Amino acid sequence: CFREFLVDSDILAIYALLTPQTSGLFDDAFRMMRSHALLINVTRGGIMNNEALVRALNEGEIGGAVWT
Repeated sequence: CFREFLVDSDILAIYALLTPQTSGLFDDAFRMMRSHALLINVTRGGIMNNEALVRALNEGEIGGAVWT
């Protein structure tokens, strides 16, 4: 189910609580996303690996991202 969201989404907004299950959820997962996909993250730190996100943006794996 999670993989399908990544592969099929043009825009993905993350509104998840930081839990043991969501900690580190987005690391190399960016590689499964469409190259034009946009990511919106309004969650607390820990769900998303910022270094992996920057790498994905620099390598064109995703189209753009906004995070707080």
